[in-house]
Amino acid sequence: MAFEAMFQPIQIGKLTIRNRVLSTAHAEVYATDGGMTTDRYVKYYEEKAKGGIGLAICGGSSVVAIDSPQEWWSSVNLSTDRIIPHFQ
Repeated sequence: MAFEAMFQPIQIGKLTIRNRVLSTAHAEVYATDGGMTTDRYVKYYEEKAKGGIGLAICGGSSVVAIDSPQEWWSSVNLSTDRIIPHFQ
């Protein structure tokens, strides 16, 4: 196979990733207006994992005040620790 290594595990520090297929950060806009994750957001990343992806980088996050004009993006709000349980 020409790209055999692509489907082999890779070690990054103490983390082992099951293959070298990854999804880069992008704004999927599946968060709530308050910046928390939704069932759709979680399902989106679950489906990527079920499909065999080794690493998914969450994107479209925000660290600005929630009353900022960026709120309409429905992006994840990282300006508060309230988001932490949504990623555990």
